[in-house]
Amino acid sequence: MASALSIVGTLPSRLPTPLPHPSPVDLPAAPPAHSTASFEPEVAVPDVMDQLALVLAAARPGGFSGFSSEQALAVVEAVEAVKGWADSVSVEATSTMTREFETEWVHLAPETPTARGWQLFFRHCRSAAAREIQVATGLPISQCQRRCG
Repeated sequence: MASALSIVGTLPSRLPTPLPHPSPVDLPAAPPAHSTASFEPEVAVPDVMDQLALVLAAARPGGFSGFSSEQALAVVEAVEAVKGWADSVSVEATSTMTREFETEWVHLAPETPTARGWQLFFRHCRSAAAREIQVATGLPISQCQRRCG
C-alpha cells in the first residue's frame, strides 16, 4: 500500500519540520502492562506519524485546494487512523492512572477486606479517575466513566 503522503504529494516547504521520532533509548521505561490491550508503539508509531503528517498538511489554510476526491479520501482515512491510535493510547493511559490510584489509595481500602468492600474500593478508584479525566478534558462524566469501566 502506498503511503498516504505519496497519494497526496509532497508536503509544502512552509510546514514546520516534524519532530524527530525518539529512539527507544530516549523513551522512559514503561511499567509492566497489566492489561490485555495489545499496544506496540514501535510498530504503530511510524505509520501513524505518516498519517498525522498528511492530516497536518491538509489542515493548513488552503490545504485542500487542488485535492482530488481520492486525495481527500486519503485524508479522511488518515484522520481515522490517527484517532484510532490516539484512542488506544488514551485507553492505556486511563488504565495506568486507575492502577496508580488503586496503589496510592490502598490505605483507604477496607480494614477487613470482603469481596464487596474491595468492589466498592475499586469502584471509588475508577470514579476518581473518571472525574480527573472529566476535569481535564471537559468530556461528559458518563463517557469518562465508560473509559474507566
